[in-house]
Amino acid sequence: MPRSDFGEVGRVAAEPAGQALPAAPPVTADHLAVHARTSIDREMLLPDPSPAVTANGETCYPDEHLAPGDWGDTRPASVQIAERRGMLVGEFDRPAPEAVLSLSRLYLHFGFGAEARATLDAFGQDGEEGRLLRDLAAIVDGDLPDAASPLAGMTDCDSNAALWAVLARRDLPASAMVDSNAVLRGFSALPAPLRRSLGGALADRFLAAGHLDTARALRDAIARAPAEAAATIGMIDARLDLAMGRIDAGEAGLDRIAGTNDPASPEALILSIHSRLDRGEPVSPPLADTAEALAFERRDSPQGAALTRAAILARAAVAEFDRAFHALHRDPAPTATAIGTETLQELFAMLARSADDATFLRHVFADLALWDATGPAAESRVAIAGRLAALGFGAEARHALAGAASGSPGGQLVLAEAALAEFDASRALDAIAGRDDPASAAIRARALALAGDHRGAAASLIRSGDVAAAAEQAWRGADWAEVARIGPEYRRSALRDLGLVDLPEAGTSAEIAGAAGPVAADQDAAGQDATTRQAPEAAGPLARDRALLDASRAAREAIATLISAPADARAEPAASAAASDGRAP
Repeated sequence: MPRSDFGEVGRVAAEPAGQALPAAPPVTADHLAVHARTSIDREMLLPDPSPAVTANGETCYPDEHLAPGDWGDTRPASVQIAERRGMLVGEFDRPAPEAVLSLSRLYLHFGFGAEARATLDAFGQDGEEGRLLRDLAAIVDGDLPDAASPLAGMTDCDSNAALWAVLARRDLPASAMVDSNAVLRGFSALPAPLRRSLGGALADRFLAAGHLDTARALRDAIARAPAEAAATIGMIDARLDLAMGRIDAGEAGLDRIAGTNDPASPEALILSIHSRLDRGEPVSPPLADTAEALAFERRDSPQGAALTRAAILARAAVAEFDRAFHALHRDPAPTATAIGTETLQELFAMLARSADDATFLRHVFADLALWDATGPAAESRVAIAGRLAALGFGAEARHALAGAASGSPGGQLVLAEAALAEFDASRALDAIAGRDDPASAAIRARALALAGDHRGAAASLIRSGDVAAAAEQAWRGADWAEVARIGPEYRRSALRDLGLVDLPEAGTSAEIAGAAGPVAADQDAAGQDATTRQAPEAAGPLARDRALLDASRAAREAIATLISAPADARAEPAASAAASDGRAP
């Protein structure tokens, strides 16, 4: 690795003020990141001659290179900046490198990250210290440093490096080792403007990682700044409330800040909306209106994209999908960024979940290709395709399910539903071949019924647990024995009156179920019905004719009962009779 004024990257030695940094001695495997110190040294509070190192053996940046609080004084900013700008050009009109670095540090002291970067770029400061100052400038402006920066790996340093290392990361993984005390020391030493601007982001990282005590300590450190920090403190308090389950208090605090003109109000509004969305709660129209207005005002900034996302999802949460898609399409390339892609995917998921059929179809057919190009997850594909299949759009459902999603358990069910929507029983059965879960059994029953195999459909529905539907299929398949076992009482009585099964007039369900099987099977095999059954032997023709008239009257009454049976009677199977003979419904 090339060396410079800073020595090796990540191995920084201390710099006397105004002098070039000496090259740090190379770290070798022999020392194993261990240094010796006697008890006398410790008790006498002598400075440790060995540089601090991380758990991975990288040398930490020393405090003086990460101490913006020491890079300026109490004089007005304009006076200090003018003074250092006057020192930029030295003899022969050449820029003095140390003066360039000194001015850049002063800009960082006042929180001017862009100005610090511009100064470094204008005078070509590309050395190791220039790169470190550029990393700090990015953090001060709310961005992240370059991925190659060694800062992010110094979270466990016992120096100011720990503070800037946490800020150099998007979040704190559970496995990250962080020296919280060093972070708090470094933060407390920052100038008040930097405490205000960086405190919220720093606290957010600790809150997200579950380090609530550190977040509280940061909040207290910010509170020691002037009164202008009230909104930052309010944001941290609201986040702490949310993290500790005090949802109402947290959202109320965010709403208060969102209703002000404070620079933190857009962030508070975004958090308030997403807190409600995460809980599945509707977002009030005033919050959505405010988010839309701010999104338009800040449309060219990263915060504008986050506000647009919040406004779109807020509209969708209350089923205002037309307004949500209208806001989405204000951007001529709504999926050109990661946040736009995520927004469209989540919007489609909400559309599948809660839109009415007409709204769902209107927006799906308008933007299906755009959504498909974002590479949605299998779960989202299954949801959209399932809704399309249920509405009868089989081909469109298969298109939405393209890729690995079609082979997932949910995808197989959707493919079967799509085949049924196109009246293709064979393809539906192929899609769920080998599956024996209740959902597959129900679809298999529908496919068998579509193919005319009502008895097979009844058997599949029995396995799925839908006894009422099984009884209906058994009736359609003229399986009188099964109807007598699981069918509703009005049909069982009709079968008895029609003479299709021999059921006792009264008795236990076990007796009824036991009688249903063999008798009904014999009757069915014989192909008899009420109009062809012979009248019982009688003494003469008059008695036989009277018996035929009685049988005809009973048949008419039974058929009239079947036709006029109420819907609730039709859906009420004789489950007790089914259970009594040991056959699971």
